[in-house]
Amino acid sequence: MASMPNKYQRKAIATRGCWSEDSLKAAINSIKNGEMSVYRAAVIYGIPRKTLERRYKTNNDKKGPMGPTSMLGDQNEKKLADHIKTMQGTGFPLTIRDVRVIAFQFAEQLNIKHKFNKSEEKAGYDWLQMFLRRHPDIVLRKSEGVSIARCQGMNRNEVSAYFDLLEKNLIDNDLMTKPNCVFNMDESGLQLNNRPGHVLAAKGTKAVSTTTSTEKGETITIIACCNAEGTFLPPACIMKGMNKKSEYEDGMPPGSHIFMSKKSAYITSAIFLEWLKIHFTPRKPPGKVLLLLDGHSTHCNSVEMLEYANENEIILLSMPSHTSHFLQPLDRAIVTSITPPNFRETGENEPLAIPGTSADQWTPSRILKDISPIPQKLMEVRKRSKQVGKLLTSEEHIALRKDKENEKTLKEHRRKVRCISESSSDLSEPVLCDTSDEEDKENEADNCAGCGENYYKTRLVEDWLQCLICDRWVHENCTEFDDMCSKCGQKKKKEAKQAEFQGKGKGKGKSSTGHLSRIPTANLP
Repeated sequence: MASMPNKYQRKAIATRGCWSEDSLKAAINSIKNGEMSVYRAAVIYGIPRKTLERRYKTNNDKKGPMGPTSMLGDQNEKKLADHIKTMQGTGFPLTIRDVRVIAFQFAEQLNIKHKFNKSEEKAGYDWLQMFLRRHPDIVLRKSEGVSIARCQGMNRNEVSAYFDLLEKNLIDNDLMTKPNCVFNMDESGLQLNNRPGHVLAAKGTKAVSTTTSTEKGETITIIACCNAEGTFLPPACIMKGMNKKSEYEDGMPPGSHIFMSKKSAYITSAIFLEWLKIHFTPRKPPGKVLLLLDGHSTHCNSVEMLEYANENEIILLSMPSHTSHFLQPLDRAIVTSITPPNFRETGENEPLAIPGTSADQWTPSRILKDISPIPQKLMEVRKRSKQVGKLLTSEEHIALRKDKENEKTLKEHRRKVRCISESSSDLSEPVLCDTSDEEDKENEADNCAGCGENYYKTRLVEDWLQCLICDRWVHENCTEFDDMCSKCGQKKKKEAKQAEFQGKGKGKGKSSTGHLSRIPTANLP
């Protein structure tokens, strides 16, 4: 049995509704002006007399579609269409199922007589198709997942600050009229495994297989770079492995380069520095150039790389965190076109937060918002500081990176010292002290609170500190605090954080924990 058509197709011999809306308006105006009667106007303008008489009495000069009107009504359908666009703007677009469920609940709460499926509590596909025909500005599209961090990163303040910094550096370095000296660099991972897509096959086939190169696929990284004139540097690729084979460069453009990485095919600070030395610097024009980068750690943390860029007049400018999908030219134009789409299973939208709605005034708009509330994105707690647009080759940034590297080196030294302290008890030769009376003096109070080594058996030539809380002694390199052992210091630091959290909860403002007070250490007895 054939299903009923969704759209009425007029038969060739049908004469109903052949008149136009302009003819109807002209006929009604003629009757109102007393120029002719209803019968005479119906004959002249080709409109049925009863239709013209009814339209004249109701003062309705709109033709509209033939047949019954939409189930929800034109005004309610317009509100539903606006709600769909609003949900799209908030980052939570509605699925087909969501719209069908909303349409059913909308009709139920407005007490509109409808023919929707009451057992499934949603509108049918026929209604949805007709709704989309009546609203051609709403179409079915495949959505792309965007993390909440990217949504929060694209805000007016940070983007404006980035463009102000970009403009300042272009003006200060006389690069505003030199597009060949403004470069953008971006890297992207690609899968070498070919992914099967839609194919043609014999009807009734249960399984259709496509031969792929490998089972899981192999990832490589492509480094692309171009200037504002549109001139591209030859691409560079990063592959996992130790030895580079000649066939890796087969079919690549002249001047391309292959970098090999032992651990993975992802970019590192060392590979980025090597790319600057052998790939970018020989091809850059003489004088100062501006290189725009994303805020990845491999572009910002290496002091050797930053100093090399300074020496070779390469100005590095990083973008704010989670904004490269809009601000980076290569990401917008090139990388997106060569990156294969991510195939993910589509699920139902679950809003992160639902604002409360009051039901004191039940209008169609209020009912629609109550059925499908507009979600609000929750501000999640950040685990690390947010990266903002900054000039990486500035003296302040290089000095900051040097301080962090020195701090990291000091921590590594302390860790090695602790390892030496733990193994020193196995050695028999005493170095520092005479142990003739060590049997009388050896007790728990003489042991280091960090590594447990006894003061009279120590082999480390370093100072000891006395903890101001537990009064125990500790090697200077066995604690990160200046006046207490690690155990007491961590406990006091935790108490300070708890006090700060409680202060915020009571509305007393933010309390600063700061650094622990520096008290002069006691001398050894």
